[in-house]
Amino acid sequence: EVLGRLGAGGMGVVHLALQRSVDRLVALKTLKEGVFCDLHKEQLVREGWVLGELAHPNIPPIHTMTTFQGSPAIAFKCVQGEPWSKYLRMKGFLKEVLGVEDEFEWHLGVLLKVVDAVRFAHSHGILHRDLKPSNVMIGEFGEVYLMDWGLAVSTREEHAGAMQLARDVF
Repeated sequence: EVLGRLGAGGMGVVHLALQRSVDRLVALKTLKEGVFCDLHKEQLVREGWVLGELAHPNIPPIHTMTTFQGSPAIAFKCVQGEPWSKYLRMKGFLKEVLGVEDEFEWHLGVLLKVVDAVRFAHSHGILHRDLKPSNVMIGEFGEVYLMDWGLAVSTREEHAGAMQLARDVF
């Protein structure tokens, strides 16, 4: 059950939804209205596969692949929080809101968690390809999640078919 809209990107929209089978809030990523070509559908399915492959504390877990209005959709952990880019822009915000004394140290801690997620993905042959502060979410309890794996590619032949291979895009 879609409850509202959380955000949008180039081809996708992320909705706040209720997964009724287990009575929990999830983020439901769908294609934007009018963006229903096969290439975009495949890209969304690949993103779901990547999230399923990468079980890591700093990568949002996938709950299910489903369909929404006739197109693929991904239900994954709903991260309540803000993008890291917001924290980087607002000097003094961390101290005022979170009580953080050393902003540099706090940001360095976030970066190290992102690097850990990237290192884990690389150990599975997966390259994110869209690393930027707006794709890093900081949860309400300080959790760090590397989001938006839609452009990810693989360096491993065994992923051919399920994912786009790096050799085919570079």
